[in-house]
Amino acid sequence: MTPSNDSTNSRSSVLQNYRALPLGILGRSIAVSGLVLLLFYAFLSKSQDNPFSDSVNLPFHFQWPADSSSTRVHNTTMESPTNISHIGFIVISSLNSWRWRKAYIESWWRPNVTRGYVFMDKEPTQEFLPWPASSPPFQVNADITKLRVFPRIANPLQVRMFHSLLDMYRVGDKDLRWLIMCDDDSVMFVDNLVEVLGKYDHTKYQYIGGISECVKSNADFSFDMGFGGAGYAVSYPFAQAISTKLDDCIERYPYLWVSDHMAQSCFADLGIALSIEKGIHQIDLHGDISGFLSSHPQSPLLTLHHFDTIDPIFPKMDKFEAIRHIMKAAKVDQSRLAQQTICYQRESNWSFSVSWGYSAHIYENIIPRSILRKPLETFRPWEMERSRSILHVQHTVGV
Repeated sequence: MTPSNDSTNSRSSVLQNYRALPLGILGRSIAVSGLVLLLFYAFLSKSQDNPFSDSVNLPFHFQWPADSSSTRVHNTTMESPTNISHIGFIVISSLNSWRWRKAYIESWWRPNVTRGYVFMDKEPTQEFLPWPASSPPFQVNADITKLRVFPRIANPLQVRMFHSLLDMYRVGDKDLRWLIMCDDDSVMFVDNLVEVLGKYDHTKYQYIGGISECVKSNADFSFDMGFGGAGYAVSYPFAQAISTKLDDCIERYPYLWVSDHMAQSCFADLGIALSIEKGIHQIDLHGDISGFLSSHPQSPLLTLHHFDTIDPIFPKMDKFEAIRHIMKAAKVDQSRLAQQTICYQRESNWSFSVSWGYSAHIYENIIPRSILRKPLETFRPWEMERSRSILHVQHTVGV
């Protein structure tokens, strides 16, 4: 296609203007352009090193503690592997709930080995004393009624739970790499937690947890939220970084109803996203969860939550006997606990699905793995009406 005379004339005019540009002006233009590019590059470099530089439009002023990427790499390569002494557990409880829930915690707590505290709403009364060595030592939460925003807080109980992260940091225990928050009706598989956390760089800002098994629960809150009852972990440097901002987060989100949603909202504002681990189980289910546990994925079993709202995980046992029973298998080989293995005996036309240390299923025909990996629906979904009644009971007793 031949260009029109108008476009040709226009292009010629531009070229003539460019050729007529004095060399001095052209040189200054190039110098200014180079300076702008240099400043832009410096800004990008600063933003990558510190994603919360003053130029970013945040709802608050925030600056990370000074450290360098080179220091982090050096520390990671020089330090010893993560072990159980590097983890501090934050168990959220109350005097009203501890009476019947301490058996859950004592099933996995290892006196003089595991580190951490049970955080109470108030000082234990005489009936709880002397405090048993089989339980984690206790701490009393800070008085959140002294917060300026307290009159506007929608759910003080949940704010106390979230504030326990700051209370734990203020205790000042040394040489911790991770803090793990959990409820007092959760069971932790400590050896597996050590193994999984060991693959993360604890010198960086980390937020690790699991989402709910119930789509409705995730939709109500977030698909990127670590559900706090089952437990979520933060690296110690991250806990240190947010220690001066946690009260600001509460002031920003006093209307939020649950602590883990408040935590996730706060962490998201700071630019830290959730790293999901499949073995952290909120168990937003009811009834018999044997079908769910029998189809556990090939990832370490880390936590189980909501033992108050499900049937005993082994038949003909009460809840506490069932927990002690699975812990016997955990002591033998925790890394393989509940890992589903599928195999076939084709001569007999049999299929096997074994969840190590928990269950074994034999089928008298060949069933594809895609079907055997799907959980047997022995459980009921997390019904909203029942969930509300449980929340009401928990709020009443001060869980």
